[in-house]
Amino acid sequence: MGGFFYAFDYLSQAKDKNMNIERINLSINSEETKPETSYRELAADFSKLLTKRPVALKKIENVLKYSRNNAESLIIVSTVCPPYSSDSEGRPTYKELEVGIEYNISEHLKIIPPAVGYLQEKGLGVKHIFLMADTEVDLIPFLQNKLRITPEEFLSRCQMSVEAISERVQIAYPNIDYSEIPRASRFLSYFGEKNWYLRYEHFKARLEEEMKVNRDVAYSLQRDARYRSILIESLLGRVTEEQMVEHIVRQKAQYMAFASLMRDRFPNRLVVINHATPNFAWMNDKIAREPLVLDQSRGNYLPEIPLVELDISTMPGGEK
Repeated sequence: MGGFFYAFDYLSQAKDKNMNIERINLSINSEETKPETSYRELAADFSKLLTKRPVALKKIENVLKYSRNNAESLIIVSTVCPPYSSDSEGRPTYKELEVGIEYNISEHLKIIPPAVGYLQEKGLGVKHIFLMADTEVDLIPFLQNKLRITPEEFLSRCQMSVEAISERVQIAYPNIDYSEIPRASRFLSYFGEKNWYLRYEHFKARLEEEMKVNRDVAYSLQRDARYRSILIESLLGRVTEEQMVEHIVRQKAQYMAFASLMRDRFPNRLVVINHATPNFAWMNDKIAREPLVLDQSRGNYLPEIPLVELDISTMPGGEK
């Protein structure tokens, strides 16, 4: 706003002095006269529409600026789980894989569209998509002993749920062009199974390597395994502490693979949204941001992805 009034006052003076106004090159809408704080305000307002939780505004600011300056749509990705069976309060029991719209997805579709609309009003292109983590497809003990279905049936049910989500996204954003990107997809379908497993195995090997040489990494994984022991045993049944750590390594490598593949596709214009979970930060772990060609400097880390955690109220059983 200040730049506008400054320019208006300058033009008024020029007119009074009979100057040739046509020779004055005032690019009121250019980057030079647009205050940098406008992006900070845009990032802050966008974030407030999404969550009350802390957000790294500078990262949001950078992707908004890049998208506007390069006329490329901002990509907002909601990462979601398959619709597992749940208890009376909506918490997953993992006894069955259902088909349809999972609780968190409905919450995303309540909260995110107004934030998308706000950015559109400010002149930014935005696309909001859902990606379902169908990565338990190769967790055979879980499929056989808990869900009692084959990997093929698991993927089939996930795909049917993805199609249901896509229909809801179309209703939420009838004016957004999704011709070049799916409204909803599964990890293995979107990235391709070969690409997914190559990237996943890369990060799994890196974590296992770090566990052997870095006591802090080993301790961190053991701590996470203890913290998530109830969840792990709800998936796998009774397991040893070593098996819990192996499962955490698996999960962490999956988060890293996802972040790495998304950075490849949408560098500098990506925001990832999820419910509140400590695992979310794994996407920006230093190992996840290493160059894939490991003979390069290990200190040459890739940029962090802006992450937005929705309020606890978006979780089943969360306080409203």
